[in-house]
Amino acid sequence: GDDVDLASVGGGRDLLNDHAAFLRSTLKARTYIKMVVSPRVDRVAYGNHIRMVASLAPRVPVFLQPVSRRGERLPRPGTLRLLARLQRRGRAWHRDIRRGIQLHKFLNIR
Repeated sequence: GDDVDLASVGGGRDLLNDHAAFLRSTLKARTYIKMVVSPRVDRVAYGNHIRMVASLAPRVPVFLQPVSRRGERLPRPGTLRLLARLQRRGRAWHRDIRRGIQLHKFLNIR
C-alpha cells in the first residue's frame, strides 16, 4: 500500500504530485492507499488527494486512519465522527473509502 501524507497532518510540503507519480507506478500491482488524518486535516488538500486517487486508480481502496495519541489504544469519539465525515465527503469523488485504526495499538503490540 501507499501512505498518502497530508501536509496539514504530518507537516512539511504538499506531496500531491509525488503521490500521483507513485500511484501511477503501482497501477499494475494490487494496492491500497492509507491516508492518516487528524482534526487538523486541511479539507481542500484531503479532497484534492481523494480526487487524484479517483482519477488515477478508481478501483484502489482508500483507508482513513486517525493519528493516535501516545498511550491511546482506541480513537476518541470525536475522532471517529471526523473519520465518518471525511468518509462521506470523500465518497462524493471516490466510492471505496474505508475507515481503520492502528490495529497494533488496539492489540497492545509494539
